[in-house]
Amino acid sequence: MQELYAFFAPPFAAVFLLGVLFKRIDAQGASVAVVLGFLFGILMKVYVQMVPNHIEIVEPFGNQAIFNWLFCVIVCVAVSLMTPPPRPEQVGDDLTVNWRRLNIFSGLGERWYTSVVVWWGIFAAIVFTLIVIFSGLFS
Repeated sequence: MQELYAFFAPPFAAVFLLGVLFKRIDAQGASVAVVLGFLFGILMKVYVQMVPNHIEIVEPFGNQAIFNWLFCVIVCVAVSLMTPPPRPEQVGDDLTVNWRRLNIFSGLGERWYTSVVVWWGIFAAIVFTLIVIFSGLFS
């Protein structure tokens, strides 16, 4: 049953995510991505079943779903960019995320020592260092 989701979920997940995050996505791009994504998922499954020396990374259905999702994102964006953009009244701030209106990077600190970005970077570097130290790579 889970393998069935590898056919349907990636195309629709890609289209819905792009539809919310990217105002340029249109019906043609979404339709082509869903159809080709479904076919790509079936072809990957046939490839794994029929080719004896297939690439091992595509054998788990979760990996197939990831590759299918990436394929659908690329197809949806490419087809949407090749077609005329949607009319402004079709795409509003209530349907998509308006990144300029969010003001994500405002008020993060005036000086370097009060900047949220600087302290976040230091924290991320410490976590990465601890992961490398305790991973056993240098044992």
